[in-house]
Amino acid sequence: MLKLMALWPILETAGFKVMSLSNSSFEPCQGTLIADERVCGGGVVPDCNAKYVRVQKGGFAQCKVINGQCLTAAPCIDPVGKARWQLVMKVGTQTDKLGFSSALWTNDQLLNQNSPMQDSTDAKYAAYLNVPFKEIRMCIGSPESNCVTHKFSKSYDSAKALFSAGYIRDQTVKRDEILKAFGVTPGSYQDCPMQRPGFNIKCHDNNWARWGFCLNCASQGCQNSDNNDADASIGIGLRGQSTNPPEMGAGWTEYFASGKGTCIANSKTYKSVWIWAFGATPAIAPIAPSSSSGWKLVMKVGTQTDKLGFSSALWTNDQLLNQNSPMQDSTDAKYAAYLNVPFKEIRMCIGSPESNCVTHKFSKSYDSAKALFSAGYIRDQTVKRDEILKAFGVTPGSYQDCPMQRPGFNIKCHDNNWARWGFCLNCASQGCQNSDNNDADASIGIGLRGQSTNPPEMGAGWTEYFASGKGTCIANSKTYKSVWIWVK
Repeated sequence: MLKLMALWPILETAGFKVMSLSNSSFEPCQGTLIADERVCGGGVVPDCNAKYVRVQKGGFAQCKVINGQCLTAAPCIDPVGKARWQLVMKVGTQTDKLGFSSALWTNDQLLNQNSPMQDSTDAKYAAYLNVPFKEIRMCIGSPESNCVTHKFSKSYDSAKALFSAGYIRDQTVKRDEILKAFGVTPGSYQDCPMQRPGFNIKCHDNNWARWGFCLNCASQGCQNSDNNDADASIGIGLRGQSTNPPEMGAGWTEYFASGKGTCIANSKTYKSVWIWAFGATPAIAPIAPSSSSGWKLVMKVGTQTDKLGFSSALWTNDQLLNQNSPMQDSTDAKYAAYLNVPFKEIRMCIGSPESNCVTHKFSKSYDSAKALFSAGYIRDQTVKRDEILKAFGVTPGSYQDCPMQRPGFNIKCHDNNWARWGFCLNCASQGCQNSDNNDADASIGIGLRGQSTNPPEMGAGWTEYFASGKGTCIANSKTYKSVWIWVK
């Protein structure tokens, strides 16, 4: 108790509202904390209770380290089964990033997922993909006030499921609350019933909204049938007639509020919007599995797959993949740690999550795995040829026993033999050619592309000509491996 009491001035100085000890907002967190990597040392802290207390900032509960030296951390995930409002997306001001046609409404890619709640920037959080709900709300201009709530007659598995469901006509959309919350000047718009109210709406003349409704110009009569003419839309995820650019994140489009008795493309207005779903946190695996020795799992390359071949955008973009996949499953996955964990050592474990591993230590640190695999060709003669051959299980004598060609990261050898981490060789029947500019026939490692390999790319293993047999040069040896990639 004395330790917590002593922390009050520190927390209050940092801008946090410290509630009474009897208030639930100051009770120890009961869930899993996803900590701020750079400030708190990061990773998943499985026991939030022992090291963190729950404090309140702007109505948003967070876990904070008790020692007074680290007061920045991401939200604490509440226990499974406890329903609450969860932020799933933010639509920034003056942006078309989340216009109607953005793939972010319907795919698994996250966007600025570490963005603080209070920042009015575009963001799409993991909760968008995994929080089931029956109620949704949008708060205009402020994270948790000036909100419009909508309750569905059925539950949705996630916000992604809702916005992937096609046109949902819903007459219970709250027209007057939307107009008031968005701040549309009374009398400037057509005061008629809504046209196509609901979700994923497409009205005539390219007036669309992910949540909202359409209207005609203020000078025209009411036309509220789904098949009538439309001139503008209001809400989130918009597209609008005579609107330039044609799409908007949130607000209303050009003809919506041109003025009483007018029909002029002059009123386009952007709004920042916070989108929340009321649901329980699902039972999920840790986002960034860690080992007892400090290694953090950033990626898994599954068996028999080309999903993470060399050319996959997943090596260099912010999109996650199966980020809730348990560590032990040998399926393709890309975790949040891939984007935000700095490191100087990397290891790949072949066929098993934490054994049969090859470790590589760099002469410099990288901000993240994304930074490493976005850095272009890195030639590194210290890549461990013999350890890679042994860990991958290549039969001795089946390959060209020569020095490595282009060893390192993001390598591209001749004849389309590439690897994100590994090296190239020639056929077993050919002499040693280990200069970067020499001929190459095959590659081994992770993130591969190979000559005469079909399909041409592989997640991990070795390509066709790598181990065709002593004295041969036959495209017969392609072999897939499952690989776990860790950093520390």
